[in-house]
Amino acid sequence: DFVAGGSVLARRNEDGPLPLEDACVLAIQVLSALAEAHGNGIVHRDVKPGNVLVDEAGNAELCDFGIARHLDATRERLTSTGISLGTLLYMAPEQRLDAHRADLTVDLYGVGTLLFRLVTDANPADLFTADIGAKRWAALPEPLRPLVWRATRTEPRDRWPSARAMAEALLAQLSPARREALVSLPGGDPARFPAPAASVRPPEALPEFDEDDEKTDEIIRPGPPGRPGKPSGAPVPKAPTASSPWPWRLGGSAVALVLAGLVLAWLRA
Repeated sequence: DFVAGGSVLARRNEDGPLPLEDACVLAIQVLSALAEAHGNGIVHRDVKPGNVLVDEAGNAELCDFGIARHLDATRERLTSTGISLGTLLYMAPEQRLDAHRADLTVDLYGVGTLLFRLVTDANPADLFTADIGAKRWAALPEPLRPLVWRATRTEPRDRWPSARAMAEALLAQLSPARREALVSLPGGDPARFPAPAASVRPPEALPEFDEDDEKTDEIIRPGPPGRPGKPSGAPVPKAPTASSPWPWRLGGSAVALVLAGLVLAWLRA
């Protein structure tokens, strides 16, 4: 459909950085569209201000699914391994290496960079390299900072797990009146967002084992983003190391060689 308001990028260029609540409302509406796509096994892979249109009422619409990928294993995959697709400034690090690996979290990474650009008017490139205490994050209002930081982590498992989870966190940043107005719109209530299809979900975090820890032999499981992993479950003792027969065999061979040399020397004498 024709969208008279143009892109949110054009709006930002004309009016400057957006107020926090305006940017959050637009991001929640983009997340609503992504939730529908993810629920159908589709990853957009190019979320950026230029692909978010604003209608005359000020509502956002996500466009340009030209490089979207359907991750249903029963359908043809159109992306070759090792190919990078998307827009670099707003692209998750793993997507730069291989667009074939993209799951739903690359879209949430894009929403994070979208918010950063709209609110700060600063370049969002490589946000995953900056710790939350870095100077570039100071441009974001403090309530929004940890939300965007989580969306733009290096590892997919450290980002928001779904469009619904990220939208709910953003909804909490709105005033009660603005929140009520948004959830009354079609697709504006994150609680009603569809769950993502299994094919687009990121892989679950695997248990990590700290072999260098001399104080404990417990399994260290990753905690929530921004927090260190904590021991989980009962201590798991290290398996006893089975003795290898090779040292004995090698030692025996060495002794045999020495004895053979002594016998040979005695015979020659």
